[in-house]
Amino acid sequence: MKTIFKLMPVMMVLLFCSCNQREVEELSQVSLKGSIAENSLVESVTLDLLNKFSKSLRNSSLTKSENSIIVDESIKTTYHFKWNHETNTKSNGPQIPDSVSVDLYLMKFHEADGTLGYSIATGDERINKVYVYSHGDISDTARIYPLAHIIKSIPFIVKNDLENYYKNPSETIHTYGARPDITTHGPLLCTHWHQEYPYNSQIKAFPVMNAHPTLKGHAPVGCAATATAQVVTFYSKFKSDIMANGKPYVYNFSKFAFVAVPGEDAQFEVSQLCKEIGIALGIDYYPTVGILYDPRKIGTYLADKQGYSVETKYHKNIDINKLADLIMKNNPHITAGVMHGTTSGHVWVWDGVQMNWNTNEVMMVHCNWGMGIQKDSDFGSDTWFTPATMSQIDSQQPALTDDQVQIYLSNNNSYYPGGGGIL
Repeated sequence: MKTIFKLMPVMMVLLFCSCNQREVEELSQVSLKGSIAENSLVESVTLDLLNKFSKSLRNSSLTKSENSIIVDESIKTTYHFKWNHETNTKSNGPQIPDSVSVDLYLMKFHEADGTLGYSIATGDERINKVYVYSHGDISDTARIYPLAHIIKSIPFIVKNDLENYYKNPSETIHTYGARPDITTHGPLLCTHWHQEYPYNSQIKAFPVMNAHPTLKGHAPVGCAATATAQVVTFYSKFKSDIMANGKPYVYNFSKFAFVAVPGEDAQFEVSQLCKEIGIALGIDYYPTVGILYDPRKIGTYLADKQGYSVETKYHKNIDINKLADLIMKNNPHITAGVMHGTTSGHVWVWDGVQMNWNTNEVMMVHCNWGMGIQKDSDFGSDTWFTPATMSQIDSQQPALTDDQVQIYLSNNNSYYPGGGGIL
C-alpha cells in the first residue's frame, strides 16, 4: 500500500479539530511548565490518573517498570461544548446544561530510565479518562496518519463521554490501577521494525538513492510487508520460497522474534524475509515508496501460501469486540486503509487490549505502527488509545479511511491465562 505522508504541523494536531462550530469551541491553549502543584486541581488529578494507567500496564511490554512518570510539559486545551437539549438525562441525575467546558491535557513525560512519551487525558471528575498513552513524540503524527486521526477525534469522544455522564453519572467514571476486573494483554509483538535500512537492504536497488541517509540505495520495504513480516515472526510460522541446499530456507526466528531490533547476525535474515514477503504480495517498488494496490492480498497470501487461519473483511471498520477476543487468544490483527480523501494509506498491526471483565468494556487497544523505535531508545512509536477514536461515533467526526481491509487471524485459540471468556 502506498505510504506517502505529508508533514502535519504539530500544533495543528495539538489543536485537534473543530467538531461542529455550533457545538464545540476551543477556548484556549496554555503550555504549563511549572510544578503540577502550581497549576490546577484537574491537572493534578490528571497526572495521578496517568500514573495509575501506566501502572495498569505493568504486564505489558510497553512499560518496563512501575516508575512514576515525570511530566516535562503540560499543554492544557479548554473546550466549550454546546447542546441542543435533545440529549435525554435521568430525572434524578445531573441535568445537561446549555454548555459546558472541559480541560484536556497533553502531557509530555519521561520515565526514570529516560524513556520519552506523551499522553492525552483529563482528570475532570465527569470523565476521568486517558485517551492516548504513547512512547515516542507527538510529532510522530506527521508520519503515522492513523495516529493523527485518533488525536483529531478526541474532542468528539470527550463530548460523547460528557453526554454519557449526564445520562448515567454513576456508570461512566474511568479509574485504573490495581483492579482485579481490569486485564491488560499485550502488546504481543516484541519487534519494532520499519521500512528503511537495514530492513530494506535486499529490496530493489535504486542508485539515485545511494546518498539517502536511511534508505541507502534501496526502496523502502513497504508498510504491508513490514506488518506482515512482524506478524509471521510473532507466530514463527513461515514457508519460504527460497531454496537452500535443495530445501526451503528455514528462518531462525529465535534470533529476532523477541527483540525490538535484530542484531547484526540476524539483519540479513530479517531483510530477506521482508523482501520475500514483498515479492509474494506483489508490492511495486519505487525509489521512495513501496505500493500494494490491493491489501486484501495479505489475507490471501497468509491463508493460501502460509496456511494461516484468516478472515478478511473489505470496506469494514474494525470489530472491536472480535479484535479483543482474538488478541486475548494471542492473535495480532492487521488493518489496511487509504487515508480519507487521498490515495495514500498505511498497513499496521493491533496487538494489545485492556478490558474490564465485569462490564465487557474494551477500555484501550494497542497498535504497532511499523515505524521502528525512537532514536537512542528501545521503545517503538506505538500507542495505547481508547477504541472510540476509530469508530466515528459522531457524524461530524472525520473519517479514518475511504477503504479499509481487516485481516482477522485466529491461529491461536487458547485464552491468555488469567483472562476471561468470550466477549
